[in-house]
Amino acid sequence: MPKTQTAIGIDVGSHALKAVVLRKRGSHVALVRAATFELGDLAFVEDSERKDRRLAELLRLLVRRGRIRGGPAAAGLAGHDYFVKYLHVPPTTPDKLRKLIEYEATEDPTAATKEQTHDFLLLDLPSRAEEFTVLVVMARDKTLQRHLGLLGRAGVRPEGLTLDAIALFNAYVNAKDEAIFNDRTTLLVDIGAQHTDVVVQRNAKLLFVRNLTLGGNRFTEAVQDEFHLPLREAEELKIAQGALLPAHFDVAAEIDASTPEAHLSAALLEPAENIYNTLQATIKYCQTQTRMPNLKIDDVVLTGRCAYLRGLRDFLAHRFRVPVEVFDPLNHLDTSPLAPAARADAAANAASYSVAIGLALRELDERRVRPITLLPEATRRRREFFQRAFFLYGAAAVFALAFAAMVYSSNLATAQAQRDVDLIRRLAGEAENLEKQLKAHQTQNAGLAGHTVGLKHVLDTGRRSCEAIAVLREATPPELILESVQAVTDRPVAMAGKAPSEPATHLVIEGRVDEMPNGKAIGIAAALHIVDNFLTSLLERKDLYSRGKVTKYPDAREPEARRTFKIDVFFTVPFAGG
Repeated sequence: MPKTQTAIGIDVGSHALKAVVLRKRGSHVALVRAATFELGDLAFVEDSERKDRRLAELLRLLVRRGRIRGGPAAAGLAGHDYFVKYLHVPPTTPDKLRKLIEYEATEDPTAATKEQTHDFLLLDLPSRAEEFTVLVVMARDKTLQRHLGLLGRAGVRPEGLTLDAIALFNAYVNAKDEAIFNDRTTLLVDIGAQHTDVVVQRNAKLLFVRNLTLGGNRFTEAVQDEFHLPLREAEELKIAQGALLPAHFDVAAEIDASTPEAHLSAALLEPAENIYNTLQATIKYCQTQTRMPNLKIDDVVLTGRCAYLRGLRDFLAHRFRVPVEVFDPLNHLDTSPLAPAARADAAANAASYSVAIGLALRELDERRVRPITLLPEATRRRREFFQRAFFLYGAAAVFALAFAAMVYSSNLATAQAQRDVDLIRRLAGEAENLEKQLKAHQTQNAGLAGHTVGLKHVLDTGRRSCEAIAVLREATPPELILESVQAVTDRPVAMAGKAPSEPATHLVIEGRVDEMPNGKAIGIAAALHIVDNFLTSLLERKDLYSRGKVTKYPDAREPEARRTFKIDVFFTVPFAGG
């Protein structure tokens, strides 16, 4: 039987918080929870410790309201939270490769004054045999600790942080399924409020990743400057009425701003041009870093909040001269477990859930080593220490050493050390008692489980007996009088080396042959025939009885008024009655 896995994906965006729960059974993946929380005015506040505390409160509220709980959680980084570097190295052993990357990451100019963590991924590129291309990702420990602290205060504790771009790649591969193997190169573009993540893939192979510090806020700022509005009102105007008109797509076209729609379109045109130019430069950069100068983009896929800006998809399709579509991460996901309102919201804002879904899919991957997992070394060591349950012994050793050192100090210090040692001993004793209680409860639970099996058989016997009585009322002929009906359960004896068989429950019916309505006695041949017909009518109820036999027939030697019979019928297993 395939096992069931559950995973959580948390996307901390600039304008909204998104969280999903995926459940996987075999190859079937279902979206069982999906929740989002708009940040409102908080989205326009500068980053600070106060903002992080408020984000943690809102994320905790989102997790509680959305009932986001279950398996391991995953979260990612976007924008300037990480740095990407491509290395071209000769074929070497894994150990030498790690040392080479360690050296490159240490010598990186960004690591000169800041402690940072790095991880790498060997890209599967059609490169020359004498070199490999390695994607190296670096992030400052301060940035990682900020994100982990925010998630921790919300009750979410991921094993480490990955990249939103890799999550986008995971979601796209899952949504396309077998159709992804089409020998077409796809440019995935996740346009958020402040950042844009870019991925290039071909046949489910990750070729290139880049993070850009531009996003949908450029459109909002353009509307703000053009119409002299507060930033919040400019955002609302962009969402409600903003659209790029086809008349403005051509570079040489004259900009017509005579109508309010054209005026707003003209304001949005410059940031759209910036996104197009930046993506063109990114494609050239990809060709350089991957050593694939002939790489050609066949499709462009948009996702993120800004992907819903009207006219942007057609604008980019006109400029790139390739198909451009908005990504639907819900494809090949079963959304039936969602409530109707949540399912409708997820379908209407599917592109906004791309990163969260991709993060959760990463945790459902059964591989033990997951590419690009960033966790500060100090945090990793601290987690391993607590996971191994050595913290109590370490604390005892520290206090013991402290006590030995304080023997030569003042009486007050000695008393304090003694109190510390007593505290450790008391904690150790309580832990031992709790362990004993746990074992006792486990033993008690095992006994209760055995009682439950017995009660089940008792209840099953009672139910079958009730139905048997109803059947006997219908099937007993007037010539027979039932004197005793008893349900009996035979419990087989377990044989050595063999598993015990299931208990068998049967009904023992005893009675006698009555006289005929006219007062005459029934002959012995007729009596035998009546008993056999009675047994046959009972066995016709195959949902209740599986087999039966007459264990005593009426005897001619008995008095005519006391010719007795006995029938034994066995219930079906399992019981299928009402």
